[in-house]
Amino acid sequence: MNKNALNYIISFGIGAVILISVCLLEGAFGSSEGKDIAASVCDGAFVAAVLLLGAGLLALVGGKGAFDGISYSVRQSLRLHWPAAVRTPEEDYEAYQTRREGKKVKTAHLFLSGGFYLAIALLALLVYYV
Repeated sequence: MNKNALNYIISFGIGAVILISVCLLEGAFGSSEGKDIAASVCDGAFVAAVLLLGAGLLALVGGKGAFDGISYSVRQSLRLHWPAAVRTPEEDYEAYQTRREGKKVKTAHLFLSGGFYLAIALLALLVYYV
């Protein structure tokens, strides 16, 4: 199994765990009324979708360099106060940005799984109101 497929399996699994956890917290499995079950599934799927899509957006903007200044500042602060914590050679901000640009961040699995759980939430909402 390649690493890309594993990313998809993990993100869909995390979403399923979140959905089931929210349904358990709301008591959906003990309820016999369809509206209560649909409402719990809608809530659980929406929470999973928001968390996965939010993680995907954070990873996307982080991969584009939005947090480079913060991470460089923390690294330099650690180097100043606790030199053993940072093992990379000292570099200026421009070299740090250049080194960080080469790292690709894959976010498609987070967006796809988040969109899937958002679709489930919308379907459950439709069942709840119909």
